[in-house]
Amino acid sequence: MRLSFTTLALTLSLSCSAQEIVAPLPAKSLTPEQRAADKQAFEHATFTSGDSTMPYRLLGPSTAPSSPVPLVIVLHGSGSIGSDNEAQLGDLALGFAQPGVRTAYPAYVLVPQFTARSANYHVAPTDQLLASLPGAPLLPLFELIDKLARALPIDRSRIYLVGFSMGASTSWHAVLLHPELFAAAILLSPVPPDRILAAVAAPVPLLICHGDADTENPYAADLAMYRAMVAAHVAPSMVRFRSYTGMPHTQPPDILDPNAT
Repeated sequence: MRLSFTTLALTLSLSCSAQEIVAPLPAKSLTPEQRAADKQAFEHATFTSGDSTMPYRLLGPSTAPSSPVPLVIVLHGSGSIGSDNEAQLGDLALGFAQPGVRTAYPAYVLVPQFTARSANYHVAPTDQLLASLPGAPLLPLFELIDKLARALPIDRSRIYLVGFSMGASTSWHAVLLHPELFAAAILLSPVPPDRILAAVAAPVPLLICHGDADTENPYAADLAMYRAMVAAHVAPSMVRFRSYTGMPHTQPPDILDPNAT
């Protein structure tokens, strides 16, 4: 059985219903005209905090919600670093703009763009595998989330993180720094924190997806973190590891498959 984005989200937070997070359609199947229209559905904005500036896109429900709705935060990989406020709108983000999806699963979708690395990598002395550290651009994101949650009908108990590559590594550190903010996180091909943090690395439910042929963000570090979390008696309900045989550094195809169940 293949898993859709919705099903993956459900495995993370058992208290949530199937309509908490939507199943994005794969943007690669869209025509150029559809892709352009979907990008336009995301409002342009910029958040400034002190000396830092964060471009972001925001997609709202297709109709004004009668009660608070979830906030889904999609974090991009290093290839989308910049300030054009467009490069971060990849497959994961654009799927939320499909008309049927917006109607069936009302939510706000925040897609920030980092102007520099939001996670940095180094070799951990404990096991000689890659580990990640949070980058400075991550910090304004917490302020932006708070600003939006105050201004919009967002349910603070249903704030979700979805990240790929650098964005997934960043998501690790977001939940470590502010676990009270998030209901769950899906991490696609990340570099995890140092394994010495295994015992405290799942303050919110996590689903980790990684291909065993990934050489860019090596699979071994992610698997080592998962095993360290199991050894530290992190509850199975708080962390799941989904391995993809033969998959390189890319987003899992079943995440983007609208027909997956």
